[in-house]
Amino acid sequence: MLGLWASAPSWARRPTVYLTVFIVLLVSAGASGYLVGSSSGEDVSAAREAGAAAGQKDGSNSATRKAYARGMALGRSAGFADAYPAAYEAAFLKQFRRAGLDAPARVSVPNPAKAAAGQGAKR
Repeated sequence: MLGLWASAPSWARRPTVYLTVFIVLLVSAGASGYLVGSSSGEDVSAAREAGAAAGQKDGSNSATRKAYARGMALGRSAGFADAYPAAYEAAFLKQFRRAGLDAPARVSVPNPAKAAAGQGAKR
């Protein structure tokens, strides 16, 4: 066999060397793929369970933060709407008393939603 290589010119040996290297790489890639693919299903199940648990925890935290913010805004809005008329009337009458004036019998309270949005009376 050595005689065949010795008699062939170098340009004729090059395709054979390339083909041999290609076949060795192809076989090693196939063997590596088989070894990686034949890993146990326990690894996949454990990874799936860990991912599901992490996703559930993150989703729960995100939903809790959003629900808290929404509930806080609704509670603040409801409390403001309930307390605003009485507080406005008390402050209005207090200003008349401080100035030494007779307070009006009836106090017109502006819309609390407009007052909360900054659309009420300007100072």
